[in-house]
Amino acid sequence: MNQTTAKQNPFVFYLCMLAYMVLALLARVIAFAPLYCLTLEGGLKWIAFLCPVLLMFFVLPLRYSFAEAVVPTRNGRFFDFKTAFGFSNYGEKLTESLMHALNVLKWGIPLAALLGYAYYWYTGVDALTVLQSVTELGAWGNGLWCKVLGFFGVEAVPSMNTMMDGVFVVLIVLAIGILIWMYGAVRNSASRYIWVIATRSDRAPRVELRRRLRGRRMAQLGVAILNLILWAPFVLMVVKSLKGVVSDLSSVLMMAVMSGSMPSVDLASAVAPLAVAFFALYLPLLPVRRWLTAAFAAHERRRKAPARATNA
Repeated sequence: MNQTTAKQNPFVFYLCMLAYMVLALLARVIAFAPLYCLTLEGGLKWIAFLCPVLLMFFVLPLRYSFAEAVVPTRNGRFFDFKTAFGFSNYGEKLTESLMHALNVLKWGIPLAALLGYAYYWYTGVDALTVLQSVTELGAWGNGLWCKVLGFFGVEAVPSMNTMMDGVFVVLIVLAIGILIWMYGAVRNSASRYIWVIATRSDRAPRVELRRRLRGRRMAQLGVAILNLILWAPFVLMVVKSLKGVVSDLSSVLMMAVMSGSMPSVDLASAVAPLAVAFFALYLPLLPVRRWLTAAFAAHERRRKAPARATNA
């Protein structure tokens, strides 16, 4: 590991991290590029298997190399590209990155089950039954909402568009699954930075992880909310760009169910705003978001020294 006594200026540190983010994005594009071979004929389709291989053995371990470059050393803060793209302790990085991926994926089991169940209904149930079930679900959800409002003394008028209400209920259930997965990602967000700290101190990573996060889960959630706030402008721009493309969700869903396939949607008009949003709102704030998580992981609470006994 490269040690240096120089301490980078915060702005230079940010620029170095931003340059790394661009290069890391390019590495991910290269890793996903073999998927294009799925559109080809013959044996060239097998080249697509390079995608999971590159992700597993190249992209994931580099996330831990990046953590090594971000976490400050005893000599100060200095982002070193040689460290960020290095493969020292490759075996440990590969093992830890795969364990981290599994720990995050297990929180996505509820969402995967919901998507699998939705796919079964989409492919194995006739269109009329799907429409009727969604409408009944909307009527149930609307009735439940009116009862909740009535409990608080608010008079609610039942909705007439139960089909759309059913769509909203489905989206809410999917959103709950996504939130569970996101919470799992938040709980594991600091693990790679704490692994770096544990490795430098010659400590067991699992023990160090539990020690540093014990009693700090709410603080970790606060950092995640701050990250979400920094992510919000990009998300709002994406929603605004796609709002005109998919303006009537109920009609799109009905056409998909009746035809048995998703209708074509013109996304060309949204490409330019999405690209601007990515390079203007997402990428520049990404180093800040990563630094916040690393700073949270590196911060160690000071324990109060025991009071000295005084003689009467």
